[in-house]
Amino acid sequence: MSELEQLHNKLEKIAKSYVQKSIDGRPLSAKVAHAIAITKATTQDPDGRRIARRILELEQQQEAGLSYGIPVTKGFTAKNGPLEMQTDDELLASLKEVTRELKRRGYVEEEEDDWSSAFEEA
Repeated sequence: MSELEQLHNKLEKIAKSYVQKSIDGRPLSAKVAHAIAITKATTQDPDGRRIARRILELEQQQEAGLSYGIPVTKGFTAKNGPLEMQTDDELLASLKEVTRELKRRGYVEEEEDDWSSAFEEA
């Protein structure tokens, strides 16, 4: 389970203590009651505020990663262990997968001479 899913579950547990069945004698639908409970958990409970802040950070990071359109490769996932623990072959395969995807999207590799001349001029 990802950190984001764990945080959502924790927030749901906090929100359960804020569930209301009605407001001013009018019954609430399940969706409205859930929305009110989540809102109260994120505004009135210190742990809820902290969790909500972290959820927003993770979602923004996720959105930023998706906006670049670079695929998450199998070799770079936490499921397979930290990056330092990957074998060279796995890392090379992941790099090739990312490079292949970038080329498919129009990325063109620069000549090696262009880079070396850039370093010489600096």
